[in-house]
Amino acid sequence: MRVVAVLLLLLVVVVAPDDAAAGDDGPRRRGLLPVPSGDVALNSTAGLARLANASHPAAFHHIATHLETQRNQAFCSAATSVTILNALAGAGVDAPVDGFYAPYAYYTQRALFENACVRRAKTHVYRVNMSPKFLARGGATLEEWALYLSCFVGQAGVARHHADANENDANAFRVVVKATLADAPNAFIGVNFRRVEIGEAGGGHMRRVRIHAGPRTTALAW
Repeated sequence: MRVVAVLLLLLVVVVAPDDAAAGDDGPRRRGLLPVPSGDVALNSTAGLARLANASHPAAFHHIATHLETQRNQAFCSAATSVTILNALAGAGVDAPVDGFYAPYAYYTQRALFENACVRRAKTHVYRVNMSPKFLARGGATLEEWALYLSCFVGQAGVARHHADANENDANAFRVVVKATLADAPNAFIGVNFRRVEIGEAGGGHMRRVRIHAGPRTTALAW
């Protein structure tokens, strides 16, 4: 019997419509938020060049393998947590089995809130514990994020640090980031910041961080 392997190539050609968007009830063309002046987009020529010459590449590769898109606009802490927890598999952090991936163990945003410790985590609202409903209403504070994330790596596994721009300089931030990412895949960084303070559109947000230390130090937050 002769086995014939067939390779099928699907070519998709997208033709942009003449109008910028459909009606109010129809689909709209997606657009990317502008990159603040002075920043570099990862998918640009300059961004890819910096990534190729990164001084701490291990953190990026561990994180990028498990990059998670948040379920809604308020789930940035949950998506960041899932990404980091899955990246910590190499450090021995076990994962639960979500029904979507059974029988394989893998962190998901849904699995986070099936954890009893997370459901007991206190929030800044009196007598209200952490839950998907609470998070969806307005996200989490830095303290709330650190508390529910510690359910998976222990209190000693989460180092929370509040950095005020008026009290901390960029060099101090670089030192902390470099020291932490040098320990990847055993340590990663998540940041909680206000987008408007760095020229972005939007409010508070959480992201993963990696760094390129060269003639000009660059931190990648995504």
